[in-house]
Amino acid sequence: RPDGKLTPRTVWQMAQRLASCPHARAGRMHDMQELLNRGRAFGAAQQTTAPAPATRADQPELDADLAQAKTVQQHMLSDIPKPQGYELAVHLSPHAGVAGDFYEVTTLKDGRIFIALGDVSGHGMQAALVVATALKTLRFVARSTSDLSELVCRFNDEIKPDLVPGQFITLFAA
Repeated sequence: RPDGKLTPRTVWQMAQRLASCPHARAGRMHDMQELLNRGRAFGAAQQTTAPAPATRADQPELDADLAQAKTVQQHMLSDIPKPQGYELAVHLSPHAGVAGDFYEVTTLKDGRIFIALGDVSGHGMQAALVVATALKTLRFVARSTSDLSELVCRFNDEIKPDLVPGQFITLFAA
């Protein structure tokens, strides 16, 4: 839509398109070279500059800040429900202590289990801040609906204004 909002119909159409992709029908993923070429093309288009490296004097303070941010991020991740007849487990190991990867596993109002796995574009503290917003938004939306399509659409509409231009979240939801 011109306003950038998603509708359940749009999500359904996207799923139908993805399901009809030749790679999906054959049960294959893109080969590594194709993924590398696409990644290089995307990286060249971004034209971002890296921040200046921390000086040796800044390092202890930076390490303490990262350790505290890691603790906060781990505290925000949900406890895993224990549905009868199922065993659920999660392993999240950020490369830099904090990251843009996240998960949410919760029981919806109708008793079904909602699972989301997400990855925020970018790295480090910037991505970790978006993870905090994404988790709060997912939880807020999940309290008001048990319909998966509506939940994903509302999450998209709520989170989009909080993202900087060019930033995105990849999300698997079930």
